[in-house]
Amino acid sequence: MSPQWFTPFIALCVGASVLPAQPAFLRKDVPFSVDNFFGQAFAGDFNGDRRPDLAVCSGYRRLTIQFNSGGGNFARPVVAEVDQQICGRDFPIVVDVNGDGRDDLLTRGGILLSRGDGTFVPGSQFSGDIVAAAGDFNGDGKADLIVAQASGGSAVWLGNGDGAFRRTADFTPLGAARVLAADFNHDGRSDVLLDLGGEVAVFLGKGEGTFGPEVRTRLRSMLRTMPVADVNGDGVPDLVVEGGIAMGKGDGSFQPLVPYPGLGTDIYCLAAADFTGDGKADLVVSPGKTNSVLFLPGKGDGTFLAPIEQSVGWGVYDPAIAADLDGDGRLDLVTSNYSSNTLTILFNRAHTEPGLRRAVSAASDSAIVAPESLATMYVPTGASTTAASPPWPTKLGGISLEVRDSAGAARLAPLLFVSPTQINFQVPADTALGEATLAVVSEGVRTLAGGTQVEAVTPGIFVLSHAESVPAATAVLVQPDGTQVPIPVFDCARSAEALSCKLSSMPLSSAGNGRIYVTFYGTGFRGVNAANVTCSIGGIPVPVTYAGPQGIPGLDQINIRLLPFEQLENLVYNVVIAIDGVMANQPFIDFH
Repeated sequence: MSPQWFTPFIALCVGASVLPAQPAFLRKDVPFSVDNFFGQAFAGDFNGDRRPDLAVCSGYRRLTIQFNSGGGNFARPVVAEVDQQICGRDFPIVVDVNGDGRDDLLTRGGILLSRGDGTFVPGSQFSGDIVAAAGDFNGDGKADLIVAQASGGSAVWLGNGDGAFRRTADFTPLGAARVLAADFNHDGRSDVLLDLGGEVAVFLGKGEGTFGPEVRTRLRSMLRTMPVADVNGDGVPDLVVEGGIAMGKGDGSFQPLVPYPGLGTDIYCLAAADFTGDGKADLVVSPGKTNSVLFLPGKGDGTFLAPIEQSVGWGVYDPAIAADLDGDGRLDLVTSNYSSNTLTILFNRAHTEPGLRRAVSAASDSAIVAPESLATMYVPTGASTTAASPPWPTKLGGISLEVRDSAGAARLAPLLFVSPTQINFQVPADTALGEATLAVVSEGVRTLAGGTQVEAVTPGIFVLSHAESVPAATAVLVQPDGTQVPIPVFDCARSAEALSCKLSSMPLSSAGNGRIYVTFYGTGFRGVNAANVTCSIGGIPVPVTYAGPQGIPGLDQINIRLLPFEQLENLVYNVVIAIDGVMANQPFIDFH
């Protein structure tokens, strides 16, 4: 594809109508390798350094731990093999049971004590029984357990604080799909909630390890996570569940379910926490799509502001993780994505100064860019709508954009497009890594506009539809005699409202004795070559025949050769591209 042909495409992909709304998070995807049906993730301080680490259930008896190095960075993964099943629905439970400052794991049948190096040793075991919940049921500051017995009963096991437990009171037979511990009547004592399928039962704690009679509330059966949070500011925990919120009454019972406003009944909550730092509970919910989440900023009265959509990896597990991963005092979010085999880490940037915005990759909505890559920022500019041609100028529509990097050096960015509300630009080549500030310069007046995080490699693949991940790609069939036949990868139709694009079918059987090559276009690949690029389709590696500059400043491309995948025929697959181990957003390709 020639640079001349591609210039209109650049205007299309980084024009005002393509990219999503300004995110409040920096997105970073981390790949992991798991067996089928695994991939649940959780956080805990497993080495006692007071920083939350990340763990992924990578197999039936295998964990992959990524220790937090500080500042949002993580060390190389540590794989731990254990002699018991680690993960399941609502498992493991993360808690320090022996007071050594390192979080341990409560599995279905016992305890795994952290050694601090990413490995675990067996602690107390409950042969044939199930550890159902953990909490401080006698108020001594030590972790206690609710254990469901194989016989059908259950019991309270009070912790000694050294990893050992003693059985005290018998508890009602559980028969519950889920068990939660929280203070549901706001008396400072841990209570226990049972999800019984169609109703919930709360047993109010007496504070010495025993519980009062059950209090039942009819509530639809919940297949998903059931976060507990005070969403209406009355000090009483509420249940944030599939389809809506059940407000706590303060006596262990709950009000009827209130649906999420305007979102339907199939919505379920991934996390409930204060992401905006205003002391009010916010929600992260799944909108039914497989590669996005919705943030609902809480008003503190049980209602929420308009949802903000944020893309993540494909196939999100519930629950998500809310933890301060970079030590800035703001809760970040992590989703584990089973289809793309990634952790999507969303670093919270919600507390920026009023009016300041984040620049994002022009190819994806990741708020992390690389030197020489193409980026976009939504910000009032006062400029008239103007598009440029290569070489990109540093002044367009009467304005310039100053990029001041972490080393203090200021440079004017090459500009591709400006409008009254948007600037598309190329990150200056010598920009130092780290946080950079951005300022609009007009008639000699410099106005601080926002910032961005700069990293060495931030691959992004251009897509024509973010919702459907339709790649802006080309394909060609090369016959044995050298004849080249173009193959459409996508099909677009323009209406009065917008441009609509969908995947075109590309049956592999049509290749015959020829070879099909596909070219993906992106940005953020600076210094790349085919040797440090990997690509797979449907989990099967494919050859990368070229990776590097496309010819237009800031634009990169990757060429792959399709193999005769008989097992992939007649399906749609995600394309996984990684550069130096950093994964790009994942487009799809249609082999029907």
